[in-house]
Amino acid sequence: MAKYRREYGEFVVEGVKPVSDAVAAGAQIVCAAAAYSQMGLAEKLFENKPFPLYAMPDDVFASLSETETAQGILLCARIPQEEWLPKERGFYLYCDGVSDPGNAGTIIRIADAVNADGVLFSPECADVYSGKTVRSAAGSFFHVKVYTKMESGCLEKLRKLRYAVAGGILDPDSVGYTKAELAPPVAVVIGNEANGISKRVRELCTQKVIIPILGQAESLNAAVAAALLCYEVRRKEGRLE
Repeated sequence: MAKYRREYGEFVVEGVKPVSDAVAAGAQIVCAAAAYSQMGLAEKLFENKPFPLYAMPDDVFASLSETETAQGILLCARIPQEEWLPKERGFYLYCDGVSDPGNAGTIIRIADAVNADGVLFSPECADVYSGKTVRSAAGSFFHVKVYTKMESGCLEKLRKLRYAVAGGILDPDSVGYTKAELAPPVAVVIGNEANGISKRVRELCTQKVIIPILGQAESLNAAVAAALLCYEVRRKEGRLE
């Protein structure tokens, strides 16, 4: 629960791949648990690690799991408290009120795929450390820097560093995303699924871009839009064919 994540500063990682990635990435692990059927794997993964490993019957583990098909292994890790220090010529994603944890996790996965320097989540976003977000991000959760409770002032800081701040905004002066100036240093802004980018953040955008919709769809999913914009950043930079 979010209340206990905030109170203890810890979150749960569940599943063989995410747990393996957490261990490989050097996450600050507090403890781990495994079903009897997965104890062989757990002992191998956590060999010589300085935290307790709890074993339990498979049915007991299943009652603890948030997933329908429990994989029999999980760990509890500390939430990172790293300070955000922007690079001079970096590439960041800013999530402005992205409320769906599945979208939040997928955006982290996209950031990993394009080798972005980090994902900044506004205070209004979904809980980044919820089980659904962590699962949606898959192993990427431990491959890319994630920062939470980032107010719009961080975009002002990036603008002072001469970053382009690009957001999907439907205005008369908006340009197609393939024509926008998106090469790093750049911050790509992803807005709320229902309401888009907030007024304050809109005012901070230096690039207003649109992704054309040729059919009858009302809009694109937030994570889909993020993927298109992020790959366009790398294309503009010359890192894609």
